[in-house]
Amino acid sequence: MGPEFGDFDLDGLIDLLVPDMGYGCLYRNTARGFFEEKSAALGVARVLGQYTSWSGNFADFDNDGWLDIFIANGDAHHLEAEEDILLHNDGGKRFVDVSAASGKDFQAKGVGRGSAVADIDNDGDLDLLVLNINGPPRLYRNDGGNRGNWLIIDLVGTAGNRDAIGARIRVTVGGKTQTRDIRSSSGYLSQSDLRAHFGLGTAARADRVEIRWPNGTIQELTAVDANQVLRVTEAPVKVK
Repeated sequence: MGPEFGDFDLDGLIDLLVPDMGYGCLYRNTARGFFEEKSAALGVARVLGQYTSWSGNFADFDNDGWLDIFIANGDAHHLEAEEDILLHNDGGKRFVDVSAASGKDFQAKGVGRGSAVADIDNDGDLDLLVLNINGPPRLYRNDGGNRGNWLIIDLVGTAGNRDAIGARIRVTVGGKTQTRDIRSSSGYLSQSDLRAHFGLGTAARADRVEIRWPNGTIQELTAVDANQVLRVTEAPVKVK
């Protein structure tokens, strides 16, 4: 269905999530020229086996610094409604189904298709919009995800495209580095917020922020305070 990209194990490599009709696939980037299928080993297949999955999103919903997984579900042929699923990333070692503990709305069924992630109220935690066939869309507001610290980076391109699509941001906190790519799509026929969100946990600041702009230029920031939306404008290219 709709693939999603993200570094779920903080090794600096971009992994791949592919929702499907039963089980789905989670591919870990090995850095050796191939991907290793890890959906069963990391607990994803056990949860998704009963669903028809469409849109998937990597996002840090509790600001602990690890990318969680959201999946929108719904039957492909008969418009039979299914629950959406939220999987918590347990330190890159496994994914745990926390849907039942995340509010009664996750028990409501729908014929899910597209999904998008954004901090709609700018309170530091990520919210969800799900589009359903034969029913209204659902907006899941995240209440309590901002108990951990956070940083949102809003890139403004000048030398290339205005939205800085193609840029890569790396944020280092306490020896761990998170990676986000600015992409023009996410999930199934969907587009999430172009601002990059990072959970910082208990850290009061990010030690280092590295931005690789689409033209390859590197920009670095240090000691960036947490709990802010930081707008960074690309420096203009100098013409000799």
